[in-house]
Amino acid sequence: MKETALPQPDYYVAICRAGLEPVVEAELKAWGLEIAFSGNRMVAFRGEEEDFYKANMGLRTALSILKPLRRFKARNMDMLYFQSRKVNWHQLFTPNCTMKIDLKGDWGNLGNQRFALYRVKDAIVDTFNKLCGERPSIATRDPDVHIVAFATKDEVTLYMDGSGEPLFKRGYRYEHGEAPLKEDLAAGMLQLVGWDGSTTLIDPLCGAGTLLFEGYLLANRIAPNIDRDFAFQRWENYSLPAYRRAKEALRSLERQAGPKVQFIGYETDTKTFNTLQRIAQRHFPQGAFSLHPKNFQDAGLRLPGSQIITNPPYGVRLRPDDLNGVYRDLGQFLKATAPEGRAAMITAAMEAAVYVGLPVKQKWKLFNGALECKLFAYDIPAPKPPREPKPDEEAKPIDEQIAEAADSIDTSSSPNPDDSKDAQA
Repeated sequence: MKETALPQPDYYVAICRAGLEPVVEAELKAWGLEIAFSGNRMVAFRGEEEDFYKANMGLRTALSILKPLRRFKARNMDMLYFQSRKVNWHQLFTPNCTMKIDLKGDWGNLGNQRFALYRVKDAIVDTFNKLCGERPSIATRDPDVHIVAFATKDEVTLYMDGSGEPLFKRGYRYEHGEAPLKEDLAAGMLQLVGWDGSTTLIDPLCGAGTLLFEGYLLANRIAPNIDRDFAFQRWENYSLPAYRRAKEALRSLERQAGPKVQFIGYETDTKTFNTLQRIAQRHFPQGAFSLHPKNFQDAGLRLPGSQIITNPPYGVRLRPDDLNGVYRDLGQFLKATAPEGRAAMITAAMEAAVYVGLPVKQKWKLFNGALECKLFAYDIPAPKPPREPKPDEEAKPIDEQIAEAADSIDTSSSPNPDDSKDAQA
């Protein structure tokens, strides 16, 4: 019989949103950690147990952190079962725990993915029944233990998810407005555009304030999940001393943002604005937030050199009467509010985006939920000094200005990449 064991992984895996892999890498490297490899929606890194805990508490753009248990060849269902039995499951968690199993990757070589999931489950349950006389039960929602089996052709790696609830659930957004932006995506946007927390941050369409709140955490170097609970705290080999060291290391990085750094937002929906205020008062009482229940078009704000970043409507879930007009007004707001500053917006409305009327400096493909979007970054020009018009000279029509800006935007889009079919138990 051929050997079915493989060299065992010596790394942890950070799962993230497509397009944010470089940001996760940069966050890990900033802590001095080695990147083992990266792929689609994941970054593998090497470190100690303390670094594993630190990644759960401190990574801003990760969704979960996985700890590998065993890697092996599985050319058929029996091999999958017997190799999965070789994990000492009873030493990892107790039979009183509930568990959930997810299959990820390419399971085509094994045929029936649902049956493959049952074989992994049987291996875990049989281990507990034999050695403990009782077994953990299955919970498809809020399990104590989340196990992930990832397949590539005939190779399988078993992981335990150390995070539990997804890491974008920071704990401050207990309620939200329509079309909310997830926290990991907001944090990734801020880092992609290079905002370092040294300038005022403005969101003219702030909704429930996710970009502003993530900006506050970033500017003050506060670990986004430092005070929440994690699945790894229910593991049998959980080390409280290592966890405390990781937490202290993250606390030592915190700082106070400069006194001139403000977080300014505009929101017209009364219910959403009330939510925005409650979150700011309850979770960020030290922040210099300036929140306004009015249209950004009426702001009359002028803060040269500021960073503007926003998530305008796409015309998909929210449908303004004049979508192009919203983007045209947004472009005017950028130029009037933050001359010689920078701006960024994420959108799936490529045709409307050209009405911002500024050339795109840089762009990234990201996904807001299932929607393929582009994050556009702009340099806001200084205001031009007034000059006397030449005889018979006419101002350049606004449509011509928009056409010039459109040259820097690709208005085509492609569907969300087809992910491998997943199964769960």
